[in-house]
Amino acid sequence: MFGTRRNGFFGSFSNEVAGYAKLDANNFWTGFNIFSNGLSTTNAQASTISLITDKTIYNGSIGGTATFAMPFNGGAYKKVIVYCSALNGNTALYTFPTAFIDKPAIISTNQLSASLVTTLTLTQMAVTGSGDSGFLILEGF
Repeated sequence: MFGTRRNGFFGSFSNEVAGYAKLDANNFWTGFNIFSNGLSTTNAQASTISLITDKTIYNGSIGGTATFAMPFNGGAYKKVIVYCSALNGNTALYTFPTAFIDKPAIISTNQLSASLVTTLTLTQMAVTGSGDSGFLILEGF
């Protein structure tokens, strides 16, 4: 069941959890989880998710391309998506717009192996392919 809308989204999904999310003046989503087991809003957990749609395209040293994007770069959640298009050879280092706090996880897809990520730090990554096409995903804080 959903509650009323007030400058954002308000919803109640069960007897245990109610939620509220709002887009602020800087286009950041601010969300709060408020539990009905006695915690007040002053004890709520808050997080910010920043949405960025910029893409960076690097050519492989032999051929093909890798397109890098970091659509989520908030304090509580970060995600990098890489699309390789017939990537052959290595790419330049892609510097994340926002550094990770802990080393991110490489999410393997059924398209590409995590072993294509040849450099991974809190601030940068590079991939190396041999004619590979598909997605690689990094997630973390």
